[in-house]
Amino acid sequence: MVLGAGLGPLLSGVLPETAPAPTVTVEAVLLATAVLTVLRMPLRRPGAAGTGAWIRVPGVPRGNGRHLALGIAVFAPGITATSFVLSLGPSLLSGLPGTTSRTVAGATAFVMFLAAAGAQFAVQRLLRRTILTAGAAATTLSMLTLVTAVHTASAPALIISALLAGTGQGMGQLGGLSLLNTVVPPHRLAEANAALNIGGYLPAGLLPVLTGYLSDTIGLTRATTLFGATLAALAVAGALTVRTSKPHLTDPA
Repeated sequence: MVLGAGLGPLLSGVLPETAPAPTVTVEAVLLATAVLTVLRMPLRRPGAAGTGAWIRVPGVPRGNGRHLALGIAVFAPGITATSFVLSLGPSLLSGLPGTTSRTVAGATAFVMFLAAAGAQFAVQRLLRRTILTAGAAATTLSMLTLVTAVHTASAPALIISALLAGTGQGMGQLGGLSLLNTVVPPHRLAEANAALNIGGYLPAGLLPVLTGYLSDTIGLTRATTLFGATLAALAVAGALTVRTSKPHLTDPA
């Protein structure tokens, strides 16, 4: 999944500058192959109809809410940071010297997601508390580097910020999912994982969009600074929450 998330921006940057066909044509071909793959998947229809409301908000069993909250406290700032890079990162890069190429913007997003995957492999044997704390720290450093980048017009700093954002997302996702997989019964795991993702993707969708609108009023530099400060504060709060909590955090992921 992370590989696909990284390849999408990379192809979106490379294809317009190299491919003979429009990017939308290549995208249509990729989507068509995805549809064919899904149609051929050996998935059987459930034997019995589900019960309860057709639409409901995913959750966790009673007593596991604090575990879900711990995961969201770190995962949400991390994935919000990577969402910012995907949405407004190209606009920031285009204003920096020597970074007008779409390939640079796509490659930045690609290495960001590689960092997310690599971080998960690198820290999977560490304690959950360590993983979550390190994830929050990476996100905080990412935002500090982001603010530095926009005020100094530094492309390398912006790329470093993206790498740190990917690292923060990867660790937050690993720590949160590992924690839920330990405490939630197997028949509720899918729902619990969905709840974790909703808790992360809500701010990841809202905050970058709000920053984009705000940038039309006060400028991209000021809006990015406000975004970075807000997200850094949330990441620090997440780290403090993890450090002061005890449930199932002293086991390896």
